[in-house]
Formats: sequence, C-alpha cells, structure tokens
Amino acid sequence: MAADQLLRIGAFARRVGMEPTTVRAWERRYGLPRAARTVGGQRLYDEEAVRDVRRARRLVEQGWSVHRAARKVAAEARARASGAASDASRVELLRKADVALDAVEVFALVREAVESLEPAELLDEVVEPLLATGPGRLVDEILGAHLLALCRPPEGPAGEVVIAAPLVGRSALVGAAALALTGNGYVAVPLGDGADLVAAARLAEGLSARLVVALGPGDRAVAGDALASLPASSTAVEQLVLEIPDSTSHVAPADGVHHGPLRTLGAAPASS
Repeated sequence: MAADQLLRIGAFARRVGMEPTTVRAWERRYGLPRAARTVGGQRLYDEEAVRDVRRARRLVEQGWSVHRAARKVAAEARARASGAASDASRVELLRKADVALDAVEVFALVREAVESLEPAELLDEVVEPLLATGPGRLVDEILGAHLLALCRPPEGPAGEVVIAAPLVGRSALVGAAALALTGNGYVAVPLGDGADLVAAARLAEGLSARLVVALGPGDRAVAGDALASLPASSTAVEQLVLEIPDSTSHVAPADGVHHGPLRTLGAAPASS
C-alpha cells in the first residue's frame, strides 16, 4: 500500500467501527492491529490491519472472547509476516526449542498457542501432532501444565472421569485428555503420569467414575503388566483406553479403545 494510502488512527478506527482509544488498547494488550509509525510516532495502518481487526470482531460476534480472538488473529498476522504457516510452525518451533533445552522459548511458544487458539483447535493443530511423535521432556511438562490450567468445571457435568497414564513423561497426554473431557461435559480427575492403575481403578470405583487409561505411542508394549493388573471389565468401573498412535501407524479398532480426534474423547456418539 502506498504511503499516501495508509490510514491514520482516526480514519482506521472509523473503518473498523471502533474508538481510537480501543484501537490503542488492543494494540497494547494483544499486538493487534499492527501499525507502522511515522518519524513523529504517529500510527499508520494498511488494509491488512483493517481485515485483521474485522476478522477478530467477527470471531467475537461468534462467541469468542475479545482476548482469544485478538490473540489468534495477531498470531496469524505475525505468521503471515514471516511467511510461515502458524500451526505447522508452532509445532516445529516447539520441537526445536525442546531439543535446545530452551525452557523460556518453550514456555513462550506454548503460552502463545494457548492464548491464540480455542481448545479444540489447540488439541487438533498443536497437541495431537506433538503427541504422535513425542513432545520432548520440556514441552511435555510445560504444555501439560497449561492444558490442565485450561480445564474448567462444566455446568451440569455428565459425571467424573479419572485419568491415569502408567508411564512417566505423559503430562501433555494427561492434560490433553482432561481438556477434551471437560470440553465434553465431564469433571476430570487427572492423576498424572506414572500412575498406579490399580489405585486409579479403586479411586474411580469409589467416585462412581469412569477410568481413562492414557497411552502414548508404543506405551502398550511397555505397560503390558500395568494394563494386565487392571480389574476385569465386569467391575463397576467403566474403562476406556486413550491410545495415541505414532505418526506412521494407527491403533487397531478394539472395544474400549477411543477412536477419533482427541477433542472427541468422552463426547456422546452422533445419532444416526
């Protein structure tokens, strides 16, 4: 856009239907809209900035919070400016930061993804690709903590679900299961990774809850003894195995094993 076609803040605010003070507040809080500056410090906006703010406002009209909508569109704008696809680059950058043992960068990337994406998008576009290839220790711990922090008790819950992973290093998997279950109407009771499955089954029975056993790629072969120690399915505990396949294989269909995207864990089956 030619310099003489750039919009000053007053004209920009009128184009997007906002007050100039609100435009400044959005830029300060969310990094949206992106503005150039004159030598004197005055903001100048192009047509992409107009489209970005209008997109964020449409998301708000669809039920998104202002915070999440603006953060999401701001992240898309940054990715567009760098020529990268936002979701693919997030996953790749997280892997690189984990290999470099850069905890600060991992935290910043996870925080940006959590603030920019809705829970279902986060599970589909970031969490599942990471789990399929192994997230790495730092990503596992930091992402797992953020996923659990996103869980909110549902109104009129369908029941409680105890979540247990028999192997260590599965914090993100447990957090993802908890986020999916709360999104589908359950109260999640995450026991974490390295959990004793017999104790988890007893807790589930005491709570009259379901039990979800969370397995990452290749875990079934390693955790065979722990799985064999579970009470028989004829007990009062309804058991469900959440098993993540690796990126080159799939989990064979079987009764009691969750199939489909993570976000559908615990969801009522679609009526035919």
